[in-house]
Amino acid sequence: MIKRLIAIVAFIVLGNITATAQVGTASPYSFYGIGSLKFQGTMENRAMGGLSLYPDSLSLSIQNPASLGELNMTNYSVGATFTRLNLESDFGDETAKSASFDYLTLGFPISRKLGVSFGLLPYTSVGYAIQSITGEDGSQELTRLEGEGGMNKVFVAFGYEITKNLSIGARGSYDFGKIDNSIINSVQGVELGTKEINSSSLSGLDYTIALNYSQPLKNDYVLYSTVQYTPEAKISSTNDRYFQTISIYDNGAEDVREEYDVDLDALGLAETDVTLPSRGTFGLGVGKRNVWFFGGEYEYVNTSNLSNPFLSVNGVDYQDGSEFRFGGMFTPDYDSYSSYFKRATYRAGVKFQNTGMIINGEEVNDFGISFGVGLPVGKISKLNLGLEIGSRGTTNSSLIQENYVNFRVGLSLLDRWFIKNRIN
Repeated sequence: MIKRLIAIVAFIVLGNITATAQVGTASPYSFYGIGSLKFQGTMENRAMGGLSLYPDSLSLSIQNPASLGELNMTNYSVGATFTRLNLESDFGDETAKSASFDYLTLGFPISRKLGVSFGLLPYTSVGYAIQSITGEDGSQELTRLEGEGGMNKVFVAFGYEITKNLSIGARGSYDFGKIDNSIINSVQGVELGTKEINSSSLSGLDYTIALNYSQPLKNDYVLYSTVQYTPEAKISSTNDRYFQTISIYDNGAEDVREEYDVDLDALGLAETDVTLPSRGTFGLGVGKRNVWFFGGEYEYVNTSNLSNPFLSVNGVDYQDGSEFRFGGMFTPDYDSYSSYFKRATYRAGVKFQNTGMIINGEEVNDFGISFGVGLPVGKISKLNLGLEIGSRGTTNSSLIQENYVNFRVGLSLLDRWFIKNRIN
């Protein structure tokens, strides 16, 4: 009864972050493409640098559906992230904060070899407010860029254990969302300015396939490997654009004087396709079940094919991206009765990411170090806490470097379904 009450409270508190934090990012880089890509995994994965390789029979893996073949208990999972950003540029520093809902998912075994999961998670997030002033006093020009929104995923996944050492899996997702952005231009001494407003409603499908293989070694060690692939996907975008003539007051308030729509049908932009790039992941690791694990993954992303015809931006190019992830976990004694902290699981990891974006001739890279702990709740459930510290971008060529601190919290509640009680 207590465990079910904790589940209800956690789902309400963490799930309501979606309503209280309208913008899941404060990154200026969410201006490009369809926003900043959100991590597609649980707190356990993120704390190991983003690894999806380790198949835990008591934990869900959103990234790697093949691991569902080893799931042996029903798992309710929810997670959220709180971010503090320090933005550095040649023109000064700024600090921003944001909070985001990360995932809500349910997974359960249908049989000893087949597991299923479904859930909701954000895919991209847009949230920026950029302002620049150029020119001399008396003729200064103000440009203000603002955007919000993003894409979400509703997914269903399954994993099947073909043999004791080999599992396959697949995940299908329906992607949906809306992105709004605006551009304001005004000149000092001129009464009226202009505002361009763009809106895109997005929807489409994508899928991921995965294969896991494990090989027992001497002394109860196990060698783990994974291969995952997500093909290129086309997302439909229904678009609107209109212009306003506005007055801007000293306090930042706007007064709309005139407004007119743009005929996007005539421009061939009323309905467009957003291309999401394909990606492939290869991973290898070694460990002892329920005790320790260490591994690495390489992910290749065909970012050069990313396109959004409606919101094309000058000064940005895309090349193929990649990411290296290394991490692991350690549980001192998972069935200890004498020490609570011996039953806890400790995780750490590191990531090196080339995002594939080139802005003003500069590559945008991302480096992060993560730590986490899974604290026992009841007999087998876990409260997962994580910390990630890193940086993205550069101050070269008038760009912005983001130094971020992410605090993550997740809850995994376990139960048993489809198992008959037996009386001997």
